[in-house]
Amino acid sequence: GLAHEINNPIHTILTAAEFLRVELESQSPEHSEYAQVISEQCSRVSRIINGLLAFSRQDRGGRVPTPLRSVVEGAVHLIETALVRDGVHLVLELADDLPLARCHAQQIQQSLINVIENARDALDDHHPPGAERRIVIRARRRDEGPQTWLRITVEDTGPGIPGGILDRVLEPFFTTRSPGLHAGLGLSVAHGIMKDHEGSISLDSRPGAGTRVFLDFPAIHSDLPRTPLG
Repeated sequence: GLAHEINNPIHTILTAAEFLRVELESQSPEHSEYAQVISEQCSRVSRIINGLLAFSRQDRGGRVPTPLRSVVEGAVHLIETALVRDGVHLVLELADDLPLARCHAQQIQQSLINVIENARDALDDHHPPGAERRIVIRARRRDEGPQTWLRITVEDTGPGIPGGILDRVLEPFFTTRSPGLHAGLGLSVAHGIMKDHEGSISLDSRPGAGTRVFLDFPAIHSDLPRTPLG
């Protein structure tokens, strides 16, 4: 309820700032820039509030058998333009034998987008000039005993995560970047969503060797021909 009460005036301020920006664009460019700053900061507050809502939400509705390929491709479609603009080379490797998942497609996409954005931020931090900026997204089935799992892997060529903080990156509000830029909710929201889907999120990272983030959750069927996980 508090989040919604904050969002309402924020949206009003954002709308008013946008009107001011357009009105002042030709009359006073300097003041138009101030209006632009107001708009950007209102949008940031709104994103933080939406992150808090997603983190606290326990929505078990809307779960239907869904092809994982369409979920991953939908998430990539939403963020691909921003990655290309930032000079990030995106590689997509999706297996042909992906079983269905009983999931809330939008929530899984949100988890994946949060992880991808985190990888993009890693490429922005301390990345040597001229070094390759690459994110690889893989989707594979993973057989363990009688259960078939789905694994989405997001791998980046960033600087990696120091071992001393690797265990903390899933904590709410934990961030290695400026608090003014990030609220530290992206991975914790993804963690909550995966846990709610009876799955998990885990990381494999070493300083100087990039980071791999694994999103694992159960598939619907486990009686399909097995393919080794690459």
